[in-house]
Amino acid sequence: MLHFPFPNVNLSKPQDKKLYGDVINLAIKAVEQRKELETTKKSEKDIFGEKAKELQAAIKKTKGEVDRLVLLIYGLTTEEIQQVESVAGGE
Repeated sequence: MLHFPFPNVNLSKPQDKKLYGDVINLAIKAVEQRKELETTKKSEKDIFGEKAKELQAAIKKTKGEVDRLVLLIYGLTTEEIQQVESVAGGE
């Protein structure tokens, strides 16, 4: 198993507090989106799957936003984030 060091958390710094708050809010949003997707998949109203496709795209976008914030928490620069994203295939 790989071990990654946890970044030092200093919630007394306004910018750190906002960053961590943003991650939490996005995580909650992702959970809500996934619940909605499951409900939509079980529904007979989304016959052609358009709503499900929209939700899947929204989940992917939210996941990308969380990933980017986590990289910022670890102190990566914009350039380093771009390098990570290019290696990871932009996921």
